[in-house]
Amino acid sequence: MEDTKKTREQLIRELIELRASDEKFKTLCVSVQDAVIMIDNKGNVVFWNKAAEVIFGYTEKEIIGKKMHTLLVPQRHHDTFKNGFIKFKKTGTGSLVGKTIELTGLRKDKTEFPIELFLSAVKIKGLWHAIGISRDITKRKKTEETIKRKLEFEKMISEISSRFIGIYDIDKAINSSLADIGNLSAASRAYLFLFREDGAIMDNTHEWCAKGVQAEIDNLQNLPTDMFPWWMKKLSNKEVIHIKDVSRMPIEAKMEKEILESQGIKSLLVLPLYVKGKSAGFIGFDNVSETEEWRNEDLSILRMSSEIIGNGIVRERAEKALLESEEKYRTVVEKTGDIPYVMDDKAVVSYIGPQVEKYGFRVEDIVDRNFIEIIYTEDKEKTIKDFQKTMQNGIEAITTFRVETPKMGIRYFEENGRILRDDEGQIIGLAGIIRDITERKRAEETLKQKVKEARFLSLIDDLTGLYNRRGFFTLAEQHLKLSRRKKRELLVVYVDVDQLKGINDTLGHRVGSLALIETGNILKETFRESDIIARIGGDEFVVLAIETSGTNPKSIAARFQKNLEEHNSRRNRPYKYNLSISLGISRYDPKNPCSIDELVDRADKLMYKEKRRKKTEVRALQ
Repeated sequence: MEDTKKTREQLIRELIELRASDEKFKTLCVSVQDAVIMIDNKGNVVFWNKAAEVIFGYTEKEIIGKKMHTLLVPQRHHDTFKNGFIKFKKTGTGSLVGKTIELTGLRKDKTEFPIELFLSAVKIKGLWHAIGISRDITKRKKTEETIKRKLEFEKMISEISSRFIGIYDIDKAINSSLADIGNLSAASRAYLFLFREDGAIMDNTHEWCAKGVQAEIDNLQNLPTDMFPWWMKKLSNKEVIHIKDVSRMPIEAKMEKEILESQGIKSLLVLPLYVKGKSAGFIGFDNVSETEEWRNEDLSILRMSSEIIGNGIVRERAEKALLESEEKYRTVVEKTGDIPYVMDDKAVVSYIGPQVEKYGFRVEDIVDRNFIEIIYTEDKEKTIKDFQKTMQNGIEAITTFRVETPKMGIRYFEENGRILRDDEGQIIGLAGIIRDITERKRAEETLKQKVKEARFLSLIDDLTGLYNRRGFFTLAEQHLKLSRRKKRELLVVYVDVDQLKGINDTLGHRVGSLALIETGNILKETFRESDIIARIGGDEFVVLAIETSGTNPKSIAARFQKNLEEHNSRRNRPYKYNLSISLGISRYDPKNPCSIDELVDRADKLMYKEKRRKKTEVRALQ
């Protein structure tokens, strides 16, 4: 943000300096990619560049002389603008002047969109005028929102998982989880139905409702499942029930449609719930305000939540059976996917469930053996510490570890154990269950990878595939810190495509884009893979040369020029132009450290010096 602000402040200064020369002023404003807008002391638009036409949709003819705020500012912000403008036109100051801020803009078609604005004041003929430079940040906002939602999704799944670990109230854990699911998916209701009497009856056991939405849980008890033949057929086939518009449900779902409409439901998403591999009910959410197509993310939320809640129900039912008798405990638990165990205070196993055979172990291979021996080497130290802490403090054991199993390779497990005491209250061991959480771990890793990919994409220029401004400065700052520590030199190369406007005007913007792509390819040929190459503006590129041993500005410039000439000589020419590129190179001296901004600024000035030299030579030849 600071880099953007600095660049815009420099542009504002240039605009102010050039305002006396109308032709130069217009030329500079046309070349920038951001909207440049000037309003006079009455709030009327007096300057409007091409980028502003593209961003806001108004032509120069349509907007010059009009009140800026009535066309570009949403109605709800008009009073705020008017109040601020009263002070501005008197003093040239205001809360927004000299700052880069994010606002809501209004296009000609009345759609609103996010913009980033830098506002400055300039006095012309004794009256204060405002110059604003703004850019459409819709794409950036969408990327940020995608990343934010993925992070929220990951956090929610983690929180839901944590509720079903250790000692917990199953109803409270489910209700809290439904609230999280409903809020993140922006649903009206989130609910859980469970079957009983061998699937003949179903009950709405848990429900969350958004504010202002009527609860239905009391009306949805003791429902015969044969009332819903279409619904039950889909659940029995393990299908997801995704209804975008209840009013358009198929004729065979007539009974279900009537019930849903009686509750005011417009759309819904439902997923079967399985307990120990058997259909046990369903979990879902709906919307009573509008029809909508639920996203894949919403389905992922339901799928993972269903698995977690299903496992929680498994454990809750198993623990109820434990209270009845030890024999029933063993019968129930050993039929679940979890592995029951008992071990002494030295971690020597006295009992392990037969579920271990699924992973290729034999029960007799583990009983009377120290459990730590079968844990993956890299996880042993942590597991030993967790076990010792449990034995010393007498607290519930909750730990995760990996095991390299004979049959299924490396698997992730979660142990939940309760302290065993003798008649005198002395700790003698642990008893509990070990749960395979491999799939959950993989899902979490997939989510993390997607978040990383989204973050990476926000650093890449869409046209050239090089880094963009944000990507360059993010990575350059890291390498500059490293160079300071290691007292290593760096080079910054600032590159500008000459006469790109002429190419755009004569051959079209598509050919202009091709010229930019070709420039990026020449830069890739000239510099190493370890160097940071970025497109930071419309026709401006910058390179941070990290490995500078044996190189200097002259050799880089010569190599670049050679590659440029070879490119121009060998390229197919359906369009009659040669690439002409100017560059400037600055050096980072660790003995006299400076910021990356200063390095870029130096290289930029040297590049413009080179560009002026070329123009002088051209004039001399004419």
